[in-house]
Amino acid sequence: MTYPWSSGDVLTASDLNAYAGLVPVKSQTIGTAVSSVTVTSAFSSTFDNYRIIIANGTGTVSGGGIYLSLGAGNTWYAHGTYELYSGTGYTVPQNATSTCFIGTMDTVNSGIGISLDIMAPGLATGSKVVGLFHGGGYGGRFWGINTNLSANTAFTIAPTSGTLTGGTIKVYGYNNG
Repeated sequence: MTYPWSSGDVLTASDLNAYAGLVPVKSQTIGTAVSSVTVTSAFSSTFDNYRIIIANGTGTVSGGGIYLSLGAGNTWYAHGTYELYSGTGYTVPQNATSTCFIGTMDTVNSGIGISLDIMAPGLATGSKVVGLFHGGGYGGRFWGINTNLSANTAFTIAPTSGTLTGGTIKVYGYNNG
C-alpha cells in the first residue's frame, strides 16, 4: 500500500516495515544518586541508527558535564559548544578520549535534557554521535566520532563528578525502511 494512508486502510507488516520511523527499543529509569547508568541491550544490527532521549532527573553539580561511553577500548574525537543563559560561551574539545561529552546537568527537577542521534553503534564500522542538550542554565550542541570498529550493544552515561537521580533514558531505533 502506498503512503499516505487513509482512514480505514489495512496495513500489513511489509507496509509498515517499508517506511522509515522511530521504533521504541528500550526505556530505563536513571535511579537514585548513581555515579553512572549503563543501558544494556540498547543496540543491535536490527537498526543502523538510533535516537537517545535523556529527560528530567537531576544531578548534584549544576552545570557539571555528562559523558557517553560505548565500552572498553573506545576512542572518541569530539567537540561540544555550549553557553550559559547569560550568553557566556564554552567549548569542550576532545582528542582521543574514552568518553564523549553529551551535555550538562542541573540540580533542579527536570534539569537534564539531552537528545542525541548515534549512527552505527551496533555495527562494526565505528560510530558517530550528534545532539543537543540543556541543563544547569546551559544549552548547546555536541558531536563525536568513535574510531573503535567494534559493534556495541550497550552504552553508559556518567557525570564528571557528583551523581544523577531520576529521569528516564529512552532508546529508539530508526527503521531502515
